[in-house]
Amino acid sequence: MSLAFRDGVPELCGIACSLLNWSPNEFWQSTPSELAMALFRPETETDEAPSREVIMKMLERENDG
Repeated sequence: MSLAFRDGVPELCGIACSLLNWSPNEFWQSTPSELAMALFRPETETDEAPSREVIMKMLERENDG
């Protein structure tokens, strides 16, 4: 017996609301990938804002792609 994603939705919504301070509406507007990225951030990530240099590199990469 395997569980479908929909079987875990109520629990996932509760987790997103309590751990991420998301509203239920924010949960329902997110994709499964966005939820996974929010819950499982790499340990190297910090809460510091990116530097101007990092932002400029991201803009260059976006404009090239």
